[in-house]
Amino acid sequence: MISDLNKLDIKDISDVDYCIIGSGPAGITLALELERAGKNILLMEAGDVQWTKESTDCYKGVNSGDQYFDLAFTRQRFFGGTSNHWTGWCRNLDESDFSSGKISGVNWPISKKDLDPYLQKSCEILEVDSNFANESLSTEFGVEAQQFNFSPPVRFGQKYKNRIEKSNSIHLILNANLTDLIYDNTRVYEAMFHSYTGNNFISKAKTFVLATGGIENSRLLLWFNKKNQIKLIDDRSPLGKYWMEHPHFYIGKAFLDRRWENAYLGLDAATRRSLGILNAGIRIEGLGDEGATALIKDIMCVAPDLGKKIGNLFEKNLVCAAEIRGAWEQVPNIDSAIQISENQFDSFGIPRPLLNWKKTSFDIETISKTLQQINAWVLFENMGRFKFNNWLLTEGPFPDSIETGGHHHLGGTRMGTNISDGVVDINLKVFNKENFYILGSSVFPTGGHANPTLTILQLAMRLSSHLLQR
Repeated sequence: MISDLNKLDIKDISDVDYCIIGSGPAGITLALELERAGKNILLMEAGDVQWTKESTDCYKGVNSGDQYFDLAFTRQRFFGGTSNHWTGWCRNLDESDFSSGKISGVNWPISKKDLDPYLQKSCEILEVDSNFANESLSTEFGVEAQQFNFSPPVRFGQKYKNRIEKSNSIHLILNANLTDLIYDNTRVYEAMFHSYTGNNFISKAKTFVLATGGIENSRLLLWFNKKNQIKLIDDRSPLGKYWMEHPHFYIGKAFLDRRWENAYLGLDAATRRSLGILNAGIRIEGLGDEGATALIKDIMCVAPDLGKKIGNLFEKNLVCAAEIRGAWEQVPNIDSAIQISENQFDSFGIPRPLLNWKKTSFDIETISKTLQQINAWVLFENMGRFKFNNWLLTEGPFPDSIETGGHHHLGGTRMGTNISDGVVDINLKVFNKENFYILGSSVFPTGGHANPTLTILQLAMRLSSHLLQR
């Protein structure tokens, strides 16, 4: 069933087991899993079926830290959430992304095996193969080819609109903006929603799940903490802190054996540990004839003999000219955080977010050492030559760039073992609240370097299993 709070004042809906706030991949996946168990679900969406200006306006914010995308357009506020501009890249987290020994000292309190049971079904939803095995290319240098699979990509709103419309268990309410929660020291009792036309709706449910995205989850919780006498999130929790992205930058150029054109390369866990760095990958992107000619001329200026050799190999189609693009894991940093504005508010009076994204010299070290190690392998095997961008060689600063991240909003309400190092526990339940959960990439304690969509679905299914077992 689908209703629109803009068009009518929806009355009380009784006997609701779950109120899920947010209809992106996380919220929709959780709702469908709970529906199969015969539960009654309210699925609340702040936007409409399609993009609207009034909904997007609520996503405006301020970037107070490092260069980043416009906050109104790095996420999507309508049915289906940010899957509406997702490009379909899929990969699960590596086992080492969960394990102890992270340089930051911050780890997942669960392991890969806790999410593995939900991999196959999540891949079926995303319409991708579930095989993400890495191929070892060199044990001596620790280089491996990394496997990504690609969704069509699935647009969750389009894929599941008809099913939800016909459902007797899921009631989707559009244009319903969460403006407050009613709670005490142990439980959440009601959620208050307002439309763009002045209508309001109060949801009562046995369990509430906040799944509004990797920026919005923190913004709303920070606001409720500030406006209400009782704290929804304990002040000892790192709410809004340790916000992460996957830095995305062009890091060099290369001539390589043509078989590596468009390959995605990285290092195995043992090599990363020995180098003292986090997870990263580089993509070899073909430059074409014009780009190759320019690169050969650059080489001729400094190494004429090498330039002639590479030029001959290129003419014989034995090597490709490529640009090297890096995407990697960022070290969790307490100063990289989401805050709320003191003087800028959306149309519902909620403070706009202030994103203080901070990258560190260690983030440069991770991608620089990764590229150096892969370059050493390439030279040893005589497969080509790399040219590093200057900022990597001088250890920064990061360059101004059109693409600075993957639109991957990680952290802010991270999973932890106790109230001082996390906002939610291993089951995504908010510490000290019996019936309030947070879902999405905001719960990631570390980011790995894989795109987060697949892991978000695995977490949603794991949460469903936990809720149903309760």
